[in-house]
Amino acid sequence: MSGLDKQIKASRRVLEKISKDWDVAIAKLKNEKASSEDIQIAHSEWSSEYDMEEYGLDSLLSQKLRKRAQELDVPLPHYPVRGKDEEDNEFWYRSPMDGRYTLTQRGRDYMDDAIWKKEERQHNRRIRWITLGIGLTGALTGLVSVIANNWEKFGRLWSHIHH
Repeated sequence: MSGLDKQIKASRRVLEKISKDWDVAIAKLKNEKASSEDIQIAHSEWSSEYDMEEYGLDSLLSQKLRKRAQELDVPLPHYPVRGKDEEDNEFWYRSPMDGRYTLTQRGRDYMDDAIWKKEERQHNRRIRWITLGIGLTGALTGLVSVIANNWEKFGRLWSHIHH
């Protein structure tokens, strides 16, 4: 498992923990009959922490897809033009954590599909050659078998042709 995969896994665990902690905190606040304002403040704190971790996870997932796309020579979706379509770009958003472009869920799905198609194409090319090799091996095996079983007949035929 690569370092990036380990980071992604760790980030997902952190998100799970944040969600579980929120469930526990909200249950505690309700048991204490906390005011709606206190619950709103707790939710705001939870939401902020969750969003920051989620931005980090999005960034890690984007890095992983970019790396794989580069290995396979799969083009990335076009980056938004600064100031023009930055706000309504379906594939990228500017991360508030570091200001870099990060793939949206739709962008990650698009990249995943493009990578899968490229991998499938490469797999199909290899399979064609393997199938051809198996076919030729079978044909040669059959030819050898026929010659071995009928060697005497081929010998007589050969001597008949030369005389």
